[in-house]
Amino acid sequence: MLTHYAKIIVNPMASGGVTRIKWPHIKRLLDKTGFKYDHEFTEGPRHATELARDAASQGYRQVIAVGGDGTIHEVVNGLVDISGKSEAVLGIISTGTGNDFARSIGAHGAYRKTISRLTRTTEKAVDVGVVDYGYGKGNKKQRIFINTAGVGLDAAVLKATKKCFRIISTIPYWISGVYTFARYQPKHMTISIDGQTENRKALGVIINNGYSFAGGMRIAPGADIADGLFDTVVLGDISKLQFIRGLSMVYKGTLGNHSEVDTYKAKNVEIDSKEQLYLQADGELLGQAPATFRVLPRALRVAVYSAS
Repeated sequence: MLTHYAKIIVNPMASGGVTRIKWPHIKRLLDKTGFKYDHEFTEGPRHATELARDAASQGYRQVIAVGGDGTIHEVVNGLVDISGKSEAVLGIISTGTGNDFARSIGAHGAYRKTISRLTRTTEKAVDVGVVDYGYGKGNKKQRIFINTAGVGLDAAVLKATKKCFRIISTIPYWISGVYTFARYQPKHMTISIDGQTENRKALGVIINNGYSFAGGMRIAPGADIADGLFDTVVLGDISKLQFIRGLSMVYKGTLGNHSEVDTYKAKNVEIDSKEQLYLQADGELLGQAPATFRVLPRALRVAVYSAS
C-alpha cells in the first residue's frame, strides 16, 4: 500500500525551460500544504508517458502533470489505453505556454492557487480522443489526445514555430502563423464525418474535445469535454482577407459564423489527401494524414480543485 497520494511528473522544459526555474518555489508551496507526493523530472520526449504508466501500475491514485498541454498529452498517453481504460486520476499544475486543456477543466491560472486547493478535489470523468495516422512510408501509429488535434494549417504553423523558436509565449505562434499562412494553400481533402463523406478544398480540420487551442483561441466555444462528441471545425477555402477577419472571430468564439467555416458534432472523423497534410495533437507534431479520429467517452478522471 503506497503511503504517498500522488506522483507528480515535472517537465522542466515546459514553457521553454521556465518550469525548471519555477519548480523550487512550487515544491516549497507543495510541502507547506502537507500534500503527500513523490515527484520525478522528465528527461526527454515521451518520458512523461513512461513515468505516468509506471505510476499508475504502482498504485498511485493521482498523477499530476506540471507543465503545459504537451506534458498533459504525454501523461494522458501513459494513463489511458486505446480501449478507454485508465487507472489513475489526472491532476494539473499549469506552467506551460498555452494551457488550453487546463482552461477547459478549470485548472488554468496561478499555480499557487491550484496548490492551495490540492487537498480539496473532486473528480470529473472526461472524454479523450484516439488518432490513427500515417508515419513514414506505409506505417501507422496511434496516439491518445485530450484537448485538440488537427491536420493542415494549424499543424503547419506548429511545425514552423518549433523549427524556428524557443516557445516561452504565444507570440512565436503569431509570427509563424502569419509567415506560414502567407505561403500556405488550401489542400484537396476527403473528409468523412460520422460516415458522411465530401471532397473539398480546405485550409485544415480541427478536432476539438476542449474549447480552446493555441493559447486561448476559442475555436470551439460550445465544446463539452464529457459529451462523447468532438466539435469538429472545417476551415474551408479561405482567402487571405477572410483569414484576417477570422482571427478576431476565433478569439471572440464566433468563428462558426464565418461563411467558409463549417462545424459538426461527431464521434468519428476521417481525413485523407493526396497532398501532404501534417498532423498535430495537443500541440505535438505527430505525423501526416491519412488520419482517423474517434472518441473514447468519459475514459479519464480528472481532478477538479475546489475553492472551498
